[in-house]
Amino acid sequence: MITTLTDIKEPKTLGSLAALLSKFTARTDVIFGKMLLKESTPLLVAFVENAAAFLMLFFYIGAKSFIRNIRHIEKHELISITISAILSGGLGPLFFLQGLNHTTAINTSLLVNVNPLFLSVLGVIILKESFTKSLISGLSIMSLGILVLSTKGFSEGFTFNNGDYLIILSALSYSVGTLVFKKYVHNHNITLLVAYRSTMATLLTGALLFWISPEEIANIGHLANQVHILILYGIVGIILTYILHYYALENTSIANNALFSLTSPIIGVTYAYIFLNEQITMIHIVSMGIILVGLLVTKLDMLKNALMITRLKLKHLHN
Repeated sequence: MITTLTDIKEPKTLGSLAALLSKFTARTDVIFGKMLLKESTPLLVAFVENAAAFLMLFFYIGAKSFIRNIRHIEKHELISITISAILSGGLGPLFFLQGLNHTTAINTSLLVNVNPLFLSVLGVIILKESFTKSLISGLSIMSLGILVLSTKGFSEGFTFNNGDYLIILSALSYSVGTLVFKKYVHNHNITLLVAYRSTMATLLTGALLFWISPEEIANIGHLANQVHILILYGIVGIILTYILHYYALENTSIANNALFSLTSPIIGVTYAYIFLNEQITMIHIVSMGIILVGLLVTKLDMLKNALMITRLKLKHLHN
């Protein structure tokens, strides 16, 4: 409970701006993903995009500097960060791309927002946090929104396809990775952590590619006409997104981050409509509205803390 100004982490304007911008860059994944999957498999795209990010970051950081800084991370931290990198950098994007290949960008933009649902539940299980009334209410409302989407407004039976399930599975991978990572984000250089994440993701997807589909390596040349998309995806969708995201975690309040997360489904659906010409139906609008209300309700406790901060500041200024 916040009771004094010393308990408050002062959010920075740049931190809040980074939190908002990260939502715009993150949801470009539905655009770039759909474009790349027209000619490539999800596994190859996941490998190439991570490898591109890996090479760009190594060029920026330098191999010697990277290795020297990694050696200074304690073993137990490195194990945890590695697990986080594999889940959120390797398996999460792979499940996401595989799911995106078998469902619409609009469905993807809506279903990926079960991430806060998983974060809340796993936070209770793993971090021993408490269920609150607002959390239970918000999760119930979000579940209703997903149910409306999956049943087309209760006019049909349960109609989720394999792609939708994979998007949900990717959200679970991201959530577990985020919970593990969150503990260490304040202890190390952001760019170093992003570079390490890209390294682990490249090794994982590369190993899977050689094991499952080695013939794809021989045919990698067919991606030449998509290299501009890959570069943009690597810079905007991966590197810029994660640097903005981690900077926001360090430099703005949890309440601010929570509020900005409400823009994610709106941005994704808008991108799908503008860039991919997907049609937004009334079911999509209703589902999105319900999910947004659910997201907002889950953040009520954080918003109450934000209100408490404002009151304390006003009281401090008055005195």
